[in-house]
Amino acid sequence: MKKLSRPLLTLVMLVATACSAPEDSVKHLGQIPFDQKAWSQADQETRGKMAYDLLKKVQKEKLKPTQIRALLGEQTGYYNYDEIPAYLVGPKTVSSEYGDGYLIAFPYNSKTGEPLSPVVVP
Repeated sequence: MKKLSRPLLTLVMLVATACSAPEDSVKHLGQIPFDQKAWSQADQETRGKMAYDLLKKVQKEKLKPTQIRALLGEQTGYYNYDEIPAYLVGPKTVSSEYGDGYLIAFPYNSKTGEPLSPVVVP
């Protein structure tokens, strides 16, 4: 029974992680309400504290790339193509191939312009 329970637990954890919403990846950074003016004046770490609320807003309102750029300003990150809005948020102690901090990217369907689910790395 013990031999079966460990792989089963691992599988359940992997499925739960894969099925989580993008905003869940940054929830631990903080949950202060997103505010456009505060975002424009904030440093990377403070922006990380707003990321959870921001991601919920972007998904709820189904914001398109032009609307995201107008809301968040100049990109601070890069994700696959220049046209995809991307921002580094949170502590710089976390790093990936995209830079120091958590990368939040807002991909979209290039044919329809419709937003896809946001991406959070790592």
